[in-house]
Amino acid sequence: MVQPKIEAETDATKKDDSSTTVKEKINTKLYENRVILFNKYIDEETSTQFCKELYALSFENASPINIKLTTRGGSFGAVYNMVSAIEAIKKTIEINCVCAGISASGGIDVMLPCSKRIAHRTTIFLLHHHSVTASGRYDEHIDLRVKDDMIAKMRVAAVAKYSNLSFEEVWEKMDRKEWWLTPEEMLSYGMLDEIL
Repeated sequence: MVQPKIEAETDATKKDDSSTTVKEKINTKLYENRVILFNKYIDEETSTQFCKELYALSFENASPINIKLTTRGGSFGAVYNMVSAIEAIKKTIEINCVCAGISASGGIDVMLPCSKRIAHRTTIFLLHHHSVTASGRYDEHIDLRVKDDMIAKMRVAAVAKYSNLSFEEVWEKMDRKEWWLTPEEMLSYGMLDEIL
């Protein structure tokens, strides 16, 4: 009779099991404390995951939800998937956003509609005119440039809505260039409520 082979548990297996348990514990604690950590490029996958977490917390109860945000932005469609979820949920639940590191491009779009907007003193902010960054001659990409301008106008309108600046002032600051901001400048323009 052949005896069954018994695999010995290795140190590597033990580490894998314990790290999974630690990850599960961390995720459980974040969920229990209604915290969403987001520090990724915003694309369809990361945007969908963010929205799932946000909606799941909103279905649980009406306590405030806290987003910890660090991102360089991403795809316009994916960004505004997140924005629309925040705008819908904040009608009944307070959504607070704390920015750290860098909050650039679409990251600011995600932060702006939150109920309370907070940043660490060392956070760097960047707004800019939307661009698909297509190479080649202008006339080869005229449709993309029309789309760029449409998206840029939508983004400028959003910044104006959630700041003390007019559409024209925001457009002038963002038009075809990068607009870097300190937390103090963000606060002065009404785009932040508090600096830590």
